[in-house]
Amino acid sequence: MFVYYDAIVTDTPILERTYRDRILDVSDIMERLDRGEIFLNYLDECFEQTSRDSTEIDWPSMVADARANIELIREINAG
Repeated sequence: MFVYYDAIVTDTPILERTYRDRILDVSDIMERLDRGEIFLNYLDECFEQTSRDSTEIDWPSMVADARANIELIREINAG
């Protein structure tokens, strides 16, 4: 999952300036993981602004999986 989010973060319009200013062009894996977490936080906020009755996306499960994947990669790289 991380590879997907890491790839789309550069193509996703980030409308909220506080997030946009923190999502940087980085290459180090740990910085990419940090950027991924910031991006997921942004998507969380976007999801919170939607009407949950109008979406078929199970965002809470998806984001939990993505965060678990980021943590696994962190553990592997910290080793």
